[in-house]
Amino acid sequence: MLVDKFILPEGKVYMCGHSLGPSLKTISDAMCNTLQDFASYGVSSWNKSGWIDLPYTLGTKIAALVGANSDEVIVSDSTVVNLFKALKAAMSLQKGRNIILTTDDNFPADLYIAQGISEVRYIKDTKADEIYENIDETVAVLMLTHVNYRDASVLEMKAINDYAHKYGVLIVWDLSHSIGIVPLDLEASGVDFAVGCTYKYLSGGPGSPAFIYANRKHHEVMQSPIQGWMGHNQPFAFEKEYASSGVRKFMSGTPAILSMKALEDALEVFDRSLIDKAYSIANEYSSLLIESLKNCDIEVYAPQNRGGHVALTHKHGYAFSRALIEASFICDYRAPDLVRLCVNPLYISLDNIESCIEKIRFIIEKALYLKPEYNQMQKVT
Repeated sequence: MLVDKFILPEGKVYMCGHSLGPSLKTISDAMCNTLQDFASYGVSSWNKSGWIDLPYTLGTKIAALVGANSDEVIVSDSTVVNLFKALKAAMSLQKGRNIILTTDDNFPADLYIAQGISEVRYIKDTKADEIYENIDETVAVLMLTHVNYRDASVLEMKAINDYAHKYGVLIVWDLSHSIGIVPLDLEASGVDFAVGCTYKYLSGGPGSPAFIYANRKHHEVMQSPIQGWMGHNQPFAFEKEYASSGVRKFMSGTPAILSMKALEDALEVFDRSLIDKAYSIANEYSSLLIESLKNCDIEVYAPQNRGGHVALTHKHGYAFSRALIEASFICDYRAPDLVRLCVNPLYISLDNIESCIEKIRFIIEKALYLKPEYNQMQKVT
């Protein structure tokens, strides 16, 4: 669809955009221009180049992609920091309740944050019925990931929100594997709070800043656990007492300008119609990949509703992923046995998918995953 807009590893098929999206060709110029502004204007760039407004201007762009109002999203910090802020804010609104309910297979980083905040109750099965059965009046917050990082299954956001709200439960969603590849409408779905990263399907670059969403209905009473000076209504008034309003409450320290400018450039590519089209084609790609892997007697996850990657399991999962990477198909591995393959049609073609299938067949036929060099675990998998 947009392959000409990306810089892709030469001679390789990049199937790892679910982990780190490839660079857009224009990002390097955007960052160079930012450094030139810094060299030319120094501290004046905060005003002259609009740096001070970036968390909000980028928030407006993200809001347009996720079906939110422009004053409900800001871009700042990392996903885990924003999750901490969102969970603490949601918990503070739930007097007399102290349970955070989540799924057993949620992303571990999300679980770690929840465990540091309050008592966590786990749902063993992520099917909707199992989620519903665990919701009651003792639960303060339901913390869910929209697209599962392992099997790519997609939860029914609106139905779950509606059910949880009947019991007075607030919901915090992690959209890290959704934004940029799965259509979202946070307002229509009745979302309370949400967070997500921008370096996967939005291709904001390694370590690009995350976003946080807060429904307008919570703005007046919600409180952030981090009352940073950039969250003050008038940060340069340097007042003794903290005063903040709306989603600005979730701003903390000084924005990371270089990474924000890279993200700003990346977001120029995206709109909701592009995401709708990409999602439709990605499902066609994943259907072909799943059926082909099944025909190879490979165990593969095949959720009916799925995001932008396909996950297979193999006894020698790590070595299998290394063999595939050496064969010029860049993928990743997640312990203990999972190999993930991105199917983002913005830079992956049908020919790429078919070639990947043939290479997987060859790896299995030759048992290349048994090679000793492929079994040497690297720091990043």
